[in-house]
Amino acid sequence: MLKKLTENKLVKLGALDIGSNTVLLLLAEFHPGTKTLKTVLNRYEIPRLSENLSWQGYISEKSIKRFFNVLENYFEIIHDFNPQIILAKATNAFRIASNSDKIIAEVKKRFGVEIEIISGSEEARLTYLGASSSFGFSKNLIIDIGGGSTEIIMGEKNQIFFAKSYPVGVVSLTEKFITKFPVPRKALREMEAEIIKALSDVPPPRIEKFNAIAVAGTPTTIVAISKRLERYEENKIEGSKISEESLSDFLESLKFTPPEEILREHPFIRGREDLLLAGTLILLTLLKYFQINEIHVSGKGLRYGILIDFLLKQYNLNEITVD
Repeated sequence: MLKKLTENKLVKLGALDIGSNTVLLLLAEFHPGTKTLKTVLNRYEIPRLSENLSWQGYISEKSIKRFFNVLENYFEIIHDFNPQIILAKATNAFRIASNSDKIIAEVKKRFGVEIEIISGSEEARLTYLGASSSFGFSKNLIIDIGGGSTEIIMGEKNQIFFAKSYPVGVVSLTEKFITKFPVPRKALREMEAEIIKALSDVPPPRIEKFNAIAVAGTPTTIVAISKRLERYEENKIEGSKISEESLSDFLESLKFTPPEEILREHPFIRGREDLLLAGTLILLTLLKYFQINEIHVSGKGLRYGILIDFLLKQYNLNEITVD
């Protein structure tokens, strides 16, 4: 959906980030005069498109039904907002599923929006733009842990010099290794070995001049739990820090805590409770590899990057401010 833009008038935009576990909606306003992108609404739902995808090779009918239920709700909100632009990008689940084209065609038919399946490197680039927008750092290392893949990006300001997507994510690891609680040490060792193997060509740890930022559901959920929040509050999570020591302690407790018990204590994380251990292990493994003592946390990932990238190109800008 792309309507004609007026050069100096307020522009309403929307972005859909269609991930392997979550589908996120961002609605925002951009004023060319101030070069400012202002968040109007953030929503996330968890249809878990990658459920059983790693072994069956296609997105199941059950997952597709959940996905379209999410889109029905989202497009009611989008219709009320009436944006000039809606951009939809899909990541790892759509990259590997044999029935992606069929789902995309149905989305276009029902909602009039074309989903673009982006490559792992493009996902990493856009995630960098989104995550780094919250911080005034000159050099950034971004870690984005998703349902089916993990992106690692290094750059300086808007210039990226390393960006790659790795096929290891919280859904695929959970389905493969976590079958009971307490989680056996052998399963954890095997999961850690798979993470290390998948990330074997990550550049060596020489990032003392970089600022490390973790985005997406794993780090934001960890912060929300550590702060004992009763609901997701972006203003209390954005810019928080997680230390390697606290992450290690958190992982130790997760080994013995069944997902249903986590959900009872923190009902607002529904859909993430069974994936939290795998995500924590991925993040902790990367912190140890990069010799990072603490990492900043941001919820501004791919969906923000989608809009930032569009606006930079549309208005021929070098940078914009995200409010």
